[in-house]
Amino acid sequence: PDIAAYAERVLVLRDGQLIEDRRKVPA
Repeated sequence: PDIAAYAERVLVLRDGQLIEDRRKVPA
């Protein structure tokens, strides 16, 4: 999936955790 897409959705998947942060991207 596109990381940028997740960032725009404000919902990013990080370490299997959903956090609201469009500035941070899944590492």
